[in-house]
Amino acid sequence: MESFGTLHVFLPAAAACVLAVLPSCGKFALGAFDGRMRRLTDRPAPVPEMPSALPDTSVFVSAVRYDPGYNWIKDSLHGSVDFDIVLYDDGVPLLTVPVPAGAPFSASPDTHHIVDGSLYTEFPAADGTVICRNGMEILRLGSGERLLGLIPAQDGLYSLTVRQGGDGFVLRRDDEVLLSRGVGTVFGSFGEPSYGTTGALYRDGGSICFAYRETGGRVFTVRDGNESVVLPDLSGLYAGEMLDVKVRRERTAAGYSRVSGLSVEGTRVWPCPDGSFFLTCTVCGPDACSAALPYGVSRDPVRIGPPAGHIYYSPRGSHVIDDSQPAHVGIYSSAEGKTRIFRDCYLPDISCAAFCHSGRLVVAMASLDGSDTHPVFDSLGGDGFLEVHGYPSCVAVCVSPPS
Repeated sequence: MESFGTLHVFLPAAAACVLAVLPSCGKFALGAFDGRMRRLTDRPAPVPEMPSALPDTSVFVSAVRYDPGYNWIKDSLHGSVDFDIVLYDDGVPLLTVPVPAGAPFSASPDTHHIVDGSLYTEFPAADGTVICRNGMEILRLGSGERLLGLIPAQDGLYSLTVRQGGDGFVLRRDDEVLLSRGVGTVFGSFGEPSYGTTGALYRDGGSICFAYRETGGRVFTVRDGNESVVLPDLSGLYAGEMLDVKVRRERTAAGYSRVSGLSVEGTRVWPCPDGSFFLTCTVCGPDACSAALPYGVSRDPVRIGPPAGHIYYSPRGSHVIDDSQPAHVGIYSSAEGKTRIFRDCYLPDISCAAFCHSGRLVVAMASLDGSDTHPVFDSLGGDGFLEVHGYPSCVAVCVSPPS
């Protein structure tokens, strides 16, 4: 195993009690990657203009680490055992947050979020949901609220939460409420492939955006707290229920349950760097498959791969992750036209997979064979591993400059 030197992190005195530098362990293999989709039709699919040079990327992985003698697979002392939350930057251990039993941190992967290279955690305490950044409490939300999106900005920390019971939401900047609705369902969440590491909140230029559906069926986009109604499509290309809505450069695109006359499931909108949109979906019926097509263009969907799983789309290469079977994970790559199977492991949470417009997909899985070596898939051309007595909890591919 390749060794990295100890990374020294200089921290304020208040933070020194919760952050510590880890000994070196673990690496990720890097390589080159460029792929194209396989097609169901003979017509070429338009490819949006991409930057001539790919941006720099950094891979961040968080993990839950237990003492060597603890059986983390059985986890019989869940909630009453000490653990650490560890953050790695390109395989180099960056920081650790020691968590004694009873501290306001959870070992559940769906409460760990990596945004702009920082580790955010959420914990449902009796007097409100505790939000921490790199181990330090920065915000306390209403009791029973759960994070759907999080974006740090120059003017504060934007958060989007769902109320207890799953209906209604609150948009805040720090502790200031910008928008609150007692009913309504937000599109997107952390880890959902087309939304990425910031969850249901995303940036469009200098604005903070998301979308939601009222109980009565009307759909709204929200830009910096201001709502706009999304009108139904009248072009005849799409029909049925709106399943996803996004804005890019002040244009709006919606994904429907019928596309080009086909019945589809899980339609998602993918904004591209040039301002265009693509849709991904699962085509139903005897020719079931995962597919993509440019938004607003009359054409049949283009096959990406098998129908099961989570779809990740880019004109430079697409992937489908299937974690529906016990004790193995399948990752289909359109460039190779085949599925790789990782056995004796599982995906702790969908947030353990991260993707960017360059087509790079990184997936951290947890081994079930009793070892502390966990496989990491990297579509750039080389797989790696994470060495920890525990399991990965989140992955983020941070792009500079952002796409």
